[in-house]
Amino acid sequence: MAAHNKMLNPCGIYLVYDKCADRTQEEFCKALTQGNIDLIYHINEWSRREGTEGDKRYIVSMSKEYHDGLTEELKESMQVVIRFYRQKDSKLKPGTTHAFFIRSDSDFDKFKENVLSMFNEFSSINLIKEETYDIYFPQPYPNGEVRNYAIVTFRKINNVKPISFINKFRALIDGSYYNGIKFNIDWASFNVVKDVKSGKNKVKKTGQKSPSAAQASA
Repeated sequence: MAAHNKMLNPCGIYLVYDKCADRTQEEFCKALTQGNIDLIYHINEWSRREGTEGDKRYIVSMSKEYHDGLTEELKESMQVVIRFYRQKDSKLKPGTTHAFFIRSDSDFDKFKENVLSMFNEFSSINLIKEETYDIYFPQPYPNGEVRNYAIVTFRKINNVKPISFINKFRALIDGSYYNGIKFNIDWASFNVVKDVKSGKNKVKKTGQKSPSAAQASA
């Protein structure tokens, strides 16, 4: 049964401390994987509060089989400390839900292509199962102007929403890069999720700024 479960869920999300402060992220990845960086599926540097010090930290999704085979001696030689990534459930602001509001500074076509590509890649390695999430892109304004964001909602599994995984998944990709595009994630509001899913097409108000997660005018 254990081996079967490994095949169904072959990758994990870890918090990795880099004890070698001078090396780059690429050098860190090579050290962590002994040169086979394909063992890392996604990486995100943990942002430390300004003025604080300590080891560099990364949130890393990588092969469970590879992780489980690392001895303490090997991790010491790599100058890393690895922990399973755990995060307490997020306390949401009123009116928001556990759905991703994703945006970037990229143009919409490139943004859309890479959001879909990233999630397809995560699905292909079973980090997240394709049937457990849905991606929505808002309709343009009536004048044709695009609204440059995406909404990702998550389905219940065995009648329970996987909040713990959703929190970890957000930490893995929020502020990270994929194909050179930086993705920023907030929790989406109930109203935005409802309007985008329904395909509602509102007229943009005069002077309206780019929408935020909780305030987007869908």
